[in-house]
Amino acid sequence: MSGVAGVTTLVLHEDSTTRLAVVGELDVFTSPHLAAAVQQCLERRPARLVTDLSAVSFCDAAGVSALVAARGICHESGTQLVLQGARPSLRGLLALTDLDTTFGLTPQHGGKPDSLNWPCVAEQPCGGGSHLP
Repeated sequence: MSGVAGVTTLVLHEDSTTRLAVVGELDVFTSPHLAAAVQQCLERRPARLVTDLSAVSFCDAAGVSALVAARGICHESGTQLVLQGARPSLRGLLALTDLDTTFGLTPQHGGKPDSLNWPCVAEQPCGGGSHLP
């Protein structure tokens, strides 16, 4: 687990998939932390980087730009970037900019985010790495 004021990231490596949970805000101040976390995840050269956005409470244009940059970095390294759990406000922002199709987001069912269901991500900030499955 690592973070800066406003955002925390949690990483879990599973075979050929790396899971990155983002907790907090994605904005001009925190987007560099997301970029660094993505770079760190790619050091293991996973086939897929599944990014859980279910606990992202705010995202502005800089946050969207960071997601686009992450997609480019993943593409260059041969890793598939998968976004999961985006809240309606973030999904709407991505749809407004036509990035929902770029990221391959599918319509949600039942209005609930398709998060990874990590116990510490959905409702509260983590106190440490022991909360990871």
